[in-house]
Amino acid sequence: MSGNITINDVVEYLNYDSDFWKFMKKRIKIYPYIDDTTFYITSYKTDKNNNIVDKKVIIPKVKDMKSASIEVHELRHAHDLYLLLNKKMNKTIEEYEEFAKKRKEVSKDNKN
Repeated sequence: MSGNITINDVVEYLNYDSDFWKFMKKRIKIYPYIDDTTFYITSYKTDKNNNIVDKKVIIPKVKDMKSASIEVHELRHAHDLYLLLNKKMNKTIEEYEEFAKKRKEVSKDNKN
């Protein structure tokens, strides 16, 4: 791989609908990729009834497969939460993290 991976490659890979990307446009912060110990996250905000009302994502700028993998991981979380907007949060962050981790493992298994 030549290292010419871009955010557009990640968007194409995830294949989420355009409404999701329009919603996320002002909610994604991209920072330089340093290493995989740097803190990247998807966070959400709830109202007094525990309904998800907003979210933000901090992801690395794509420069290689490792940074693209982190970006995919966080954007999957963002999409999960997007589907729950204005709905009651009924899982913990740890449960969502485990779900994303399992999807990542499946992706690795299907890399042929």
